[in-house]
Amino acid sequence: MVLIILLIGLIFTIMGYIFLKWPPKRINPIYGYRSRRSMRSQAAWDASQVYSARLMRTAGLGVLALSIPVWLTSGVELQYVPMGWVIILPLLASIVPAAVIIIQTENYLKTHFDDKGEPKKIN
Repeated sequence: MVLIILLIGLIFTIMGYIFLKWPPKRINPIYGYRSRRSMRSQAAWDASQVYSARLMRTAGLGVLALSIPVWLTSGVELQYVPMGWVIILPLLASIVPAAVIIIQTENYLKTHFDDKGEPKKIN
């Protein structure tokens, strides 16, 4: 179980670095952070790719930071973990960071772009 959570953190971290290094240049339905708000304009698309990739990397490092101490100190004790937790904890380790990334990125876009996807004028 701990190794699965460790792997989830590693995947989030690696994907965050990949999306930062090679973000999609044009709006597309396959690769990158895609939502109605992010696909309204090229400016919103570009901003959402960078912002969500940074969040993904940070979320992955956070999951890793939480799972490594547990992994290093775990051993025989894991055999006493109820089976339900073996399923629930890895699910939470993947769903919670993904939800945070989506919510934060959408809030960022809502704050910095209007309904047409144009950057808001900051006074």
